Amino acid sequence: MNVAIVGGGAIGSAIAAFTLAEPSFAGSVTVIERDPTYARAATTLSAASIRQQFSTPENIRMSRFGLAVFRDLKDRFGADADIAFRERGYLLMAGLATPLVISVHSVVSLDFSFGLVPGWHSTIFPPYFVAGALYSGFAMALVLAIPMRAAFRLRDFITTRHLEKMATLMLVTGLLVAYSYLVEVFNAFFGGNRYDIAALANRYFGPYAPVSWSVVLCNVVLPQALWLRAVRRHPGALLVLGLVVLVGMWLERFMIIVASLSRDFLPSSWHIFEPTFWDLATLAGSIGAFAFLFLLFVRFLPAISMSEMRKLVHAAEPRTGLATRSDLA
Repeated sequence: MNVAIVGGGAIGSAIAAFTLAEPSFAGSVTVIERDPTYARAATTLSAASIRQQFSTPENIRMSRFGLAVFRDLKDRFGADADIAFRERGYLLMAGLATPLVISVHSVVSLDFSFGLVPGWHSTIFPPYFVAGALYSGFAMALVLAIPMRAAFRLRDFITTRHLEKMATLMLVTGLLVAYSYLVEVFNAFFGGNRYDIAALANRYFGPYAPVSWSVVLCNVVLPQALWLRAVRRHPGALLVLGLVVLVGMWLERFMIIVASLSRDFLPSSWHIFEPTFWDLATLAGSIGAFAFLFLLFVRFLPAISMSEMRKLVHAAEPRTGLATRSDLA
């Protein structure tokens, strides 16, 4: 039996290769492709990705088998069989998300630093805000991951090693935030601007001193416990420290905005902020909205990346081709 295949992309080439590899096939296969070099074939020109998150066993088997073929392409067809297959989806997302995080927080911080309010007019604000965003982000990741790890029995997937690495990153970014606090004080006294010095004195020794010293306690002092390996490997301790850091970062924003605005250049506008019921209700509502959206995410989307789990299964098991039904559970 002779077979003619029109199109030499991934599908056409795969049909030809596996048809010829079938021992029971005794005919010939002809691939009709207008570009004999295959440089202009549809697959070669494509920048698409491979979807792995299917729900039916058949689609899962085909996806896993296709990935195995792409990974072992050179072993199957020789060293020249290179289609530039790269499993870098997360790397691309990180490359897009990192500049977004830096740019957003830099722009917000520059909005503050352009203002002439004492305590805001500082060039350290952009890196200061970015470090703070990373710091609170790692703390939030721990606060969300640890209860979910316990509730859904994910200890085999979110291991103690993962928590320890996250705690180490939180410690590093916390040191950057502490350095920013020190540089902010140093710049005020080194520059000799009496308004900046007065703003710092009001911040740490004025009516909002409890808030400011709570920021130092939550963001600088208590997280130093992460130097201890036993603390970094204890989920309960990490959960408490994550909550402490989140409280401290919220108080830091309160300190920057409220404490600075309470004492500006005009004594007639000086005042003490007292939150109303609606202020507190807005804060509680925003926390509740975030928790609600996170629970919706966990309910309808995979809490753990299925593609990563399949990759781990693929690496741990012998490469036997198609997956069995037990592999897909």
